[in-house]
Amino acid sequence: MKITNVEELNKAIKENLYHVEYFKPKYLKEDTVIDENKSVKWNREQVEQLNLEMKTKAKQNKQERKDMELKQQKDIVRAYANQANLSEQKIKLILDYAYEESHSYGIQAVLETLDSLIDLIKKIEDL
Repeated sequence: MKITNVEELNKAIKENLYHVEYFKPKYLKEDTVIDENKSVKWNREQVEQLNLEMKTKAKQNKQERKDMELKQQKDIVRAYANQANLSEQKIKLILDYAYEESHSYGIQAVLETLDSLIDLIKKIEDL
């Protein structure tokens, strides 16, 4: 779904459209015994293989979360550019600043800061 306005964006955020669950990898210790009836070498190889699979899964999860964050950012820029009649480049700069100022309080705080900054810029342009 392509987000084109702020209402759609807020709905998507509310419905957790951009959320990808964090995957916490659990690695096995090198001396973990998978099957006590098999050789030490076999167990080490299995542990190595399982840890490699875990690392791959963690990497994929990290990429999915990064991709979703980028999608969210693009949707925010597009929606606010349409609403404020500002270029996407300008909205991106304002969003970057709003993110730096407010991201520790969550996405809603970032959007509130973005709204306030856009209002300020629009008032300055009207002078």
